[in-house]
Amino acid sequence: IRERTQALHDEIIQRKNAEQEVQAALGYTRSVIEANPDLMVVLDRSGIILDVNAATETVTGISRNTLIGTPYRTYLVDDEGTNQAFEQLLVSGKTEHLIEVRGPGGNITPMSMNATVFAGKDPQDVRIIVAAHDITRQKRDEAALRAAFDEQVILLREVHHRVKNNLQIIISLTSLQMRQADDPGVKQILSETQNRVRAMSLVHEKLYRSQSLSRIDFADYTRFLATQLFSYYGMDTKRVRLEFAMGRVMVDIGTAVPLGLIMNELISNALKHAFPKGREGSLSIGCECIGDIITLSIRDTGVGMPEGFDWKNTSSLGMRLVTSLVDQVDGTITLDATNGTAFTITAKRPPETNDAGSMPLTGRG
Repeated sequence: IRERTQALHDEIIQRKNAEQEVQAALGYTRSVIEANPDLMVVLDRSGIILDVNAATETVTGISRNTLIGTPYRTYLVDDEGTNQAFEQLLVSGKTEHLIEVRGPGGNITPMSMNATVFAGKDPQDVRIIVAAHDITRQKRDEAALRAAFDEQVILLREVHHRVKNNLQIIISLTSLQMRQADDPGVKQILSETQNRVRAMSLVHEKLYRSQSLSRIDFADYTRFLATQLFSYYGMDTKRVRLEFAMGRVMVDIGTAVPLGLIMNELISNALKHAFPKGREGSLSIGCECIGDIITLSIRDTGVGMPEGFDWKNTSSLGMRLVTSLVDQVDGTITLDATNGTAFTITAKRPPETNDAGSMPLTGRG
């Protein structure tokens, strides 16, 4: 009897010790939950609040006893996405979502929420643990960054706009100078200078109107430039066809300006010299980018280069400018004079992120 009594006594002591350890563990766990600065809520599968921590009382401005037994949706800003997230949670067992919690005085607190489903032995005995972190500061910082970025975009757009306007002033000044000049040679030089300035001005105009403000579609730029030059030189499009075979090639300003000047010189040369005395033909312009190599081509079916003409060592300012600009973009230039004149230029494009690449497009102007 004594042995049984002692065994029973020992078992009771062990049980009491175990209960005390459990209570201590529960108390420690509760202390950790209460000390957590993040909102923590326990829900049943219907979304009814079973328990909350102190942070939840602070955010909502409502006591724990009042919160328990009420639907969680009562304290959120109406959001259909939140309802869908809860339904998805019951299916997948876990979810993340941004929520807005109503607080005292109509204050709204944006929060990043994570929820996990814990199922008991009974499938209906489900507990959902929700933890939500206040992201008010993050939202404020994002808004400040967005405002700063928007301001920089406006300033950069204004810079391109002013540069374009300043170049237009230069064009206007040369026009006034041309009116006062009597020498046809001087007028020709000023006219060619104007076209070069227009080519640079067009780059800034395209940048000013572009989404990125740092890159332009060079194919779109070339179409516009070629059309302008056709009009400037009074070309009859029925006699000389303007053809394009170009892909979408995005370039930055450091590449666009020299390539634009190159295209201006070569297209102008073709229009001035390739089709004399009513000669008919075509001017074909190509543009594509494979990898980091841009390839431009200007081909005409005109009279071709004069026999023995050394285009690499000419005194022509235009051709000297072309060869200099090709070197500037770390490129190459070749001439095929077997049927008219065909220049091919390659240039290395600086590496870029999120590049749109080259999408084949063809057309005729």
